[in-house]
Amino acid sequence: MFESLEHVKFFFQDYSVRHHRPFYVAKSNKAIRYIIRCQNRRCSWGVWLRRTNSDIHQWKVTRVRQPHSCGTSDIRHIHSNCTSKYLGRRIVSIVWADSDIIVAALIEIIHGLTIYRVRYGKAWRAKQHALSLLWGDWKEAYAKVPMILSVISHFNPGTKFFIDTGGKSLPNEKGVYCPVLKRIWWCFQQCVEGFKHCRPLISVDATFLTGKYKGTLMVAVGITAEDHLLPLAFALVEGENNESWSWFISLVRKQIVGPDRSFCMISDRHRGLLNAANEHLDGYPPIVHR
Repeated sequence: MFESLEHVKFFFQDYSVRHHRPFYVAKSNKAIRYIIRCQNRRCSWGVWLRRTNSDIHQWKVTRVRQPHSCGTSDIRHIHSNCTSKYLGRRIVSIVWADSDIIVAALIEIIHGLTIYRVRYGKAWRAKQHALSLLWGDWKEAYAKVPMILSVISHFNPGTKFFIDTGGKSLPNEKGVYCPVLKRIWWCFQQCVEGFKHCRPLISVDATFLTGKYKGTLMVAVGITAEDHLLPLAFALVEGENNESWSWFISLVRKQIVGPDRSFCMISDRHRGLLNAANEHLDGYPPIVHR
């Protein structure tokens, strides 16, 4: 008995790769049945499975025709069932132990596990699938950002976050239009309170992200009386430009510094930062920029 169709697929792919017996899917219906046959059309080997009536997720083998009548299996350079998703499940523990493992090393590991030497692209896709199995894919992760910050603000009262969608929305898999995350800004109340006792000095900078959706991480940092760093605010934005820096700095002034205190901002000379430092905000003193 198998818990799901995915378990069925992985089990027979694993059998196929380990015994060097490629198969093809003769019939596949997620709601009813799944039939696989030996890739050698002259061979009579096959397995028939059906979904159980008691549980829509479970599958059982109803018929098996064996053994293989196609002779002794031979090891070929390419195995049709040695897919990137299958390999991703085989190397998931390796990626868990070292998520920064290079693809070249994975190629050698896969060769040791399966006796098949895969191409760079397949090994890279296998690693991406393993990462998604461990921590979810990029789309799911970004979709959970508002929920995660809502939970943080619930258990850590005073946490503030602001989301900017740019007024854009796209349909999801069900055809429902959902807002697109353009920018998000957050800070913790403990850091805001701590800044009241720090020097009126804030250092801001940004670094590019190397994930699937790229973007930029912006950070504002305060300096304590003992010259220690105090993180004040963070933001994920589409990139460094006039609009994103203006949005970030204005929120820092409104949510952290306040209208009754002037401060000096230290940064590089990115044009967006220079423009944001010179912007006038009603009721707030001007920024001293260095």
